[in-house]
Amino acid sequence: MKDKDIGNLLRRLPRQKASAGFTGRLMERLPHMLPSAPYWRRTALGVAAAVVLTVAASSAWNYWRGERERAEVAQRVEAMRNEYESLQKELEELRSLAAESQPVLSVGGSGEVDFLMDLRAL
Repeated sequence: MKDKDIGNLLRRLPRQKASAGFTGRLMERLPHMLPSAPYWRRTALGVAAAVVLTVAASSAWNYWRGERERAEVAQRVEAMRNEYESLQKELEELRSLAAESQPVLSVGGSGEVDFLMDLRAL
């Protein structure tokens, strides 16, 4: 006999209705029918749940802290790149100014005479 045949036979059986109050009586008896777990099993389950929650919370905390540190490092790297680019531009401006100007250095002097050094020879 195939599953299909059994299903057809079961469908042909007359339908029965539950008596009034059946569900309520069943729900009242259900807690007494189920075996209660021993104390040590309930305690072990609670300890295991606490350990799992502690490990999960610790892992989440470490992940969050690592992400925050990576974000801070990325910000510092970006700030350093911006500072480097700024210094590069400033250096280029100074080099272009030095190429345009006379390379002369004042090395001091007295009230009547000033001593200048021509740096082109160096």
